Amino acid sequence: MQLDDDDLPLSCADGRTAVNALRQENSNLREHIRAANQATALSQELVIKQFSEVERVLSLLQKENALRKSILDAASQISIIYCDLDGIIRLFNQGSEQMLGIAADEVVDQRAMPGFLLPDELASAGGVRGLAEAARRQACRNREWHYLARGGRPVPVLLSVSAVLDESGEATGLMLAATDISEAKAAEATLRDKNRELASLLDALQETQQQLLQSEKMASLGQLAAGVAHEINNPIGFVSSNLGTLSSYTRQLLKLIGAYEKAEAILDSAPEIRQALEEAKLEAELDYLKDDLVALIDESRDGLRRVTKIVQDLRTFAHMGDIGWEWSNLHEGIESTLNVAWSELKYKAEIEKHYGDLPRIYCVPSQLNQVFMNVLINAAHAIENKGKIVITTARDGADHVTVSIADTGKGVAPEHLKKIFDPFFTTKPVGEGTGLGLYLSFNIVKKHRGEIRVASEPGRGATFTVRVPIQSVDNGAEPAGPRP
Repeated sequence: MQLDDDDLPLSCADGRTAVNALRQENSNLREHIRAANQATALSQELVIKQFSEVERVLSLLQKENALRKSILDAASQISIIYCDLDGIIRLFNQGSEQMLGIAADEVVDQRAMPGFLLPDELASAGGVRGLAEAARRQACRNREWHYLARGGRPVPVLLSVSAVLDESGEATGLMLAATDISEAKAAEATLRDKNRELASLLDALQETQQQLLQSEKMASLGQLAAGVAHEINNPIGFVSSNLGTLSSYTRQLLKLIGAYEKAEAILDSAPEIRQALEEAKLEAELDYLKDDLVALIDESRDGLRRVTKIVQDLRTFAHMGDIGWEWSNLHEGIESTLNVAWSELKYKAEIEKHYGDLPRIYCVPSQLNQVFMNVLINAAHAIENKGKIVITTARDGADHVTVSIADTGKGVAPEHLKKIFDPFFTTKPVGEGTGLGLYLSFNIVKKHRGEIRVASEPGRGATFTVRVPIQSVDNGAEPAGPRP
C-alpha cells in the first residue's frame, strides 16, 4: 500500500522536509559540478590554446635563432664575436672558429675576449669598456688589429667594433666583426720585397751605367794616350837616331881637333897663325867644350831612352782590355805603373821597393796595373807633405802571391774602413774624386778570384794588400798554354 505524504504521521512530515532539503542540496550540488565541469573544460581549452601559442612562439624563436646562426655561419670569411662589458664571449661564429682554430664550445660563456687581442693594442684602446665607448661614438671602424689564434699565433685582421645598446642608450656589449688580412699582408710584404729588389736592381743599373761611363771615359783617354804616345814616338825615333849620328860626328870632329892640336908644334915658324889659333881656342873654351859636349850627348840619349820607356809604358797602360788572360810578370807591371804615375808620386813620396821571388801569374795584366795605379794614386793623395810608399811583393803559400802597398799618409778613419770599397764612396772634396777607383779595383781583384784588404790607423798610414792566385781564370776557363 502506498502512502501519500499527507497520510504519514507528523514525525514523518519532518522527514519529508529533510528529504526535500537533501534533494535541493543535491540539485544545487549537481549544478555546481556542472558549472565546475564547464569551467574546467574552458580552462583546459584556454591552456591548450596558450600552450599552442607558446609552442608557436618557441618555434618562431628557434627558427629566428637558426636563421641568425645560419647567417652568422654563412659569413665564414668573417669572424663575428659578441662579448659583454666584462669581456665574456657570448657569441662565436663559424668564421671565428676557422680563423682562430678554436671551437665555439671552448669559449662561449667561458673565456674573455681580451685573451684574443694583443695586450698592447687592447691597452691602447682603454680595454673592453674603452672599445665600447669608442664604438658608441662610431670611432672604431676598419682598424688594423691582431687576433691571437690557438697557440698565441697573431692573425692580422681588419676590425670593426659596434656597441650593443640598451633602451637608455648605454652600451651593454660589443659586436666585433673581423676579416683575416694575412694574405693581403703577405702580398704587401712580397710587394715591398719586390720594390726593394727593383730599387736594388735600379741602383745596380745606375752603378753599371756609371761604370760604363767611366770605362768609356777611360777608353777614350786610353785611345788619346795611345795616339799621343804614337805621335811622340815618331819624333823620338828620329831624334834618337839623329843624336846617335851626332854623337858619331862629334867624336870624329874631336878626333880631328886632336890631330890639329898635335900639329900646332910645327907652327912655331908662323907665330901669327899660332897666336890666332890660341885665341880662337880660348874664345871657344875648347877644353871645356870637348868634355861637356860628350856628356851632353850622353845625357840627351839617356833622356830619350827614359822618354821612350815612358811612352812604351803609357801605350801598354792605355790598351785597357786589349790584352786578355796571359802569363805575366807582376814586377814588370808594377814598374810600368810607377813610370806612368811618376808625375803624381815624385813630389809626394819616396818609393821603396822590396820585391820577392815571384813566379809569373795567369792574369789580365792591364787590369791588375789599373789596381796598382788606383792604390798608388790614393797613397800619394793621403800624404800631406813628403812621405814614403813601400811596395812589397811575396809568395803566399804554393798557390798565391801578394802585393802590399803601404804609405805614411793620414790613414783611414775606422768608420770608413767598411765602406772604402763601396761604389761612389770618397772622402775627397766634391769634384776631386768619383769614388769608383777602389770599387773598380775590388771588382778586378774579385774577377781574378783574389781579395784586396786594407789595414789602417788614423795618422799612421794605410796598407793595401792584393792577394791573387798564381793560376786563375775568370768563369772557370783553363789557362791558355803552360806557365813560362
